[in-house]
Amino acid sequence: MRQLNVIEAPVVQPELLQLMHSWRYQPAVILDPLLEVLAMNVTAQRLYGRVAHETNLARFVFGNPAARDFLPDWPKVAGEVIAGLRVAAANDPRSARLRILVVELTAASADFRSLWSRSKDEPQASGVVRLQHPETGVLSLNFQVFGVDDLTGQQLVVFQH
Repeated sequence: MRQLNVIEAPVVQPELLQLMHSWRYQPAVILDPLLEVLAMNVTAQRLYGRVAHETNLARFVFGNPAARDFLPDWPKVAGEVIAGLRVAAANDPRSARLRILVVELTAASADFRSLWSRSKDEPQASGVVRLQHPETGVLSLNFQVFGVDDLTGQQLVVFQH
């Protein structure tokens, strides 16, 4: 289990962690509304390889040059990240954490600035994501996003080929 930003981010329910860690063949990740990676199972850690240490999906996509190599469909993923952050803003417009993240990404990334100012995309609850894995090449994975019904806004993302 990877528990990050314990003070700021909600704690993941032990039952949800147990369920996620029981999946040996399905990579799974738990995200908070600001796309902080709260936990990932061992299969996801292997899938994400050298970028598994990233703690926030938005910071990775817009702040890490490796993201464009790891995500062959980077523009699509970037739009979905923006859409996810917009949902977080609509659900909690006074979020200090979100304001800090947006200010940080705005300062760090022209791509973020451009997309944040004009994007009206909706986040996808399911679809296909392509990842450039260093050992196996490009992987196309189906994903499904499940909302966690505990009012924290957490999401369980499960991948499958």
